Amino acid sequence: MAERLNLWTPKNYEKTKLSENLTPYNETQTLETAEQHIQLAVDLIYLLESNEMPAETVLKALDIVAADFKQKLIPS
Repeated sequence: MAERLNLWTPKNYEKTKLSENLTPYNETQTLETAEQHIQLAVDLIYLLESNEMPAETVLKALDIVAADFKQKLIPS
């Protein structure tokens, strides 16, 4: 993956806030010190928004991705 931008700012946090379950923003938090799933979510949101993907298309694609990764959690 390309070098990470520090997108973990109050402005971008509010823009990318997915749910109330995310770790609350605080001024000492940086993307580099955020939990890995938060880093991935910010990277994915940035990628999708910078490519101006329609929300409906993104949600359909994420459903497929989620189903694929859920299958990987099932022991073989």
